[in-house]
Order: sequence, then structure tokens, then C-alpha cells
Amino acid sequence: GNKEEGPLRNLTEIVSVLEEARDGGVISNRALDWAIETFTVLGKAEAKTHGASLETVHFHEVGAIDSIVDIVGTIVALVDCYSCGSVSCSALPLGNGTVWTQHGLLPVPAFATLQLLTDMPCCTGPIAATPITGELVTPTAAA
Repeated sequence: GNKEEGPLRNLTEIVSVLEEARDGGVISNRALDWAIETFTVLGKAEAKTHGASLETVHFHEVGAIDSIVDIVGTIVALVDCYSCGSVSCSALPLGNGTVWTQHGLLPVPAFATLQLLTDMPCCTGPIAATPITGELVTPTAAA
């Protein structure tokens, strides 16, 4: 189903919130830098997908508070709790079918996901012979 539309946030607004956290000293600078880079990468993919500038892109699902918390929380866990310097994984499964977004029904993988997966190892999985359909890697996960 289609998610309810919440407030749209642009990269500047999200970075501003993250910089406030930096001023509070609760999250390490390294984690905040990684979070800002993640949102910047997402923004660039969305900008390219929509033929817009980075400054004019508004995040839909990724701009929701729960998505911001998911991204920042994951990065804080990796950087501040587990001292990870990088993350690697096996080939990412592209998925297939369609998915409802705030832009309507889109093919899977979504256009922004494809932008982010350029030059990354991917597979058609999880297992080509299974009936699994749908979005297996979101733009957030790809970033």
C-alpha cells in the first residue's frame, strides 16, 4: 500500500538536524560524517533520477523521521558501538516486480536504487528459481 505523505525534507534540513546532534556531543563526529555522506549519496541518486539539482530534491520515504532514525541509528551502532571502518557485503539481490511509493507504482529495483547500485556487484536473487518478488534492496540500503 501507499504510505501516508509526511513532511518533505531536503538534504539541507536533514544535515541541519544532524549538525545539531554534533553540537550536542551525543554522536561521534565520525558517525555524523558517515550519516551526512549517506544522505548526500541518496540525494545525488534522487537528483539524477528526477533530473533535478541536489538542492531542490525532497526526500519522501527517506525523509521521514523513522527513516532518518534507521539510517543514523545503524551508523551509530556500526561506528560508535562496533568501531567499523567500512561495511562490505555479497552481491545485492535486485528483486523484481513493482513497489508503491509516494511517486506511485514503480518498477523494482527503483530508479534511485539502480543509480546507487552502479558499479556494485548485484545478482538477480535471492534464488532465481524462487517465486519471491518485490523490493529486496531499497535506496536506503543501497546507500
